[in-house]
Amino acid sequence: MTVSDPVITVTPSGGFAATVGVAYTQTFTWSGGASPYSGYQVTNLPAGLSITATSADSATISGTPTAAGSFSLNASATDSSTGIGPFTAGQTFALTVAGPTLTMTPAATTFNAVYVTPFSQAFTASGGVGPYTYALTGSVAAGVSLAGDTLSGSPTAPGTFNFTITATDTGSTGTGSPFTVAVDYVLDVSAPTIVIDPASLPDGVTSVAYNATISATGGVAPYTFAVAAGSLPGGLSLATDGTLSGIPTGPGTFNFDVEASDANGQTGTRSYALVVQVPPLTFVSTPLADGTVAFGYSQMLTASDGLPPYQFAVTAGALPPGLNLDPTGLISGVPASRGVYTFTVTVTDSNTPSASVSADFTIRIDPEAVDLPTLSNLSLLLLLTLIGLIGVTQLRRQRI
Repeated sequence: MTVSDPVITVTPSGGFAATVGVAYTQTFTWSGGASPYSGYQVTNLPAGLSITATSADSATISGTPTAAGSFSLNASATDSSTGIGPFTAGQTFALTVAGPTLTMTPAATTFNAVYVTPFSQAFTASGGVGPYTYALTGSVAAGVSLAGDTLSGSPTAPGTFNFTITATDTGSTGTGSPFTVAVDYVLDVSAPTIVIDPASLPDGVTSVAYNATISATGGVAPYTFAVAAGSLPGGLSLATDGTLSGIPTGPGTFNFDVEASDANGQTGTRSYALVVQVPPLTFVSTPLADGTVAFGYSQMLTASDGLPPYQFAVTAGALPPGLNLDPTGLISGVPASRGVYTFTVTVTDSNTPSASVSADFTIRIDPEAVDLPTLSNLSLLLLLTLIGLIGVTQLRRQRI
């Protein structure tokens, strides 16, 4: 009697398509021989898979594959046959492990950041084995950089920046490795609002020292200042630290723009209208000289500050008869009568609007002359009669 060797077969429990980073399990069952089986082997397994369980007639491989590619597996075991046994039987299977499907969070999007304000954004890759490395291509704002899986910093330049984060799965090997995922992003950094103060500048006065300080906020100190348009009043200058100083040389309204630049070159501007006034008009009031009837008289009135030329006029009282006031301030003429004359003179400058100031003056004409009494006609007749009588008496005495 001839006893033939057993025909041992190996049957898998499922398919042979796996993916890197995804858990996989497969059970091989032996039949046709004498159970129990022993010496289970599954050779040429990809990294990450191994025999994890056995039974009397089966062996299970499981795990998470970390290598991609095609693998020719050979599953073998030995039965318990006696006689000419035991018998060892194996069978070949083709396992295909696909590369991982990596994903990144967050998905493609626009990040909003604020100038010189701390910003931070982390990126997380998944779907592979890990760990992951991260790299940035493209451009981001100055002051921002990628360290590990986090983009962070305080942006020092506004604008819109396009960049790509690429994650690489360093734990995966095999066909197609290294495995990566790249996602495009936008970083939008809003421009700063640099505010210049004060909102307006104090008025200046011609020939009087002027000093004002201009400052800025909203950016990164230190700031530098410059006149961007228009012109300063003559005699004034703007230092880079914002000090506006000097001695104005002329009146007027001066329009100009000041630009402030922060430490990163970001700018802001403010328009100013600086008014330079003339000094207050002053009447140089000095006592006027006395005059004499029938003798020429000349006195000059003067004013200072304000804006020349000046106009002088009598606005109350009256000059002595024979005298006149020229608009230039000259009082001249020939007094016609004695007396004490009090009057008010107002001087007006040429500013817009004009300024005026008044002063009171007194002119005395013949102040030391002695008045003779005024005689009536009867008194004059009596005086003449008395003189005549005195004369007749004197003649008679001479004849005797």
